[in-house]
Amino acid sequence: MTRHGPSVAPRVYVAVFFGACIGGPARFVIDRAFNFGAWSWDIVAINVVGSALLGALMGWFAVHESPWWVPGLGAGVLGGFTTFSAMAAPHPHAPVPGYVLLVGTLLVASIAAAVGWRASESIALRHGPTRPPLDMEEAEAEVEGFDGFDGDGFSTGGLRGGEATS
Repeated sequence: MTRHGPSVAPRVYVAVFFGACIGGPARFVIDRAFNFGAWSWDIVAINVVGSALLGALMGWFAVHESPWWVPGLGAGVLGGFTTFSAMAAPHPHAPVPGYVLLVGTLLVASIAAAVGWRASESIALRHGPTRPPLDMEEAEAEVEGFDGFDGDGFSTGGLRGGEATS
């Protein structure tokens, strides 16, 4: 355990790195293969499909134990696949303003992620959960006893939630 939480095995960082080496170029190839000129349908489709797959991945592993390589698939492959468009800009002659494309993509991708999560979680629950259920009393006690990380300068000074300071 480090001051920022549980330590992460180096192989997880390697999995995320190599996953991003797959996801980013995959997006680039799809973007070039399906370029629709002034309208960025390829960017919208990539973000919606990638968000749905990321939601499905998280929904499945909310129920089942996740192996060490899941961050490589989620943050690596799908993260690289969906965020590579951060460098993209809408075509100046697009039929709608860029903010409409941005907001519309965000809304549809968020809905796709939620649908992916719910569908995957539903299927995972039918196969029987392998993750032990969360002990709520233990979790609440851990949160109530939390007093900041050592040396971070943000200690609560022993205050409990809801107490005011003067």
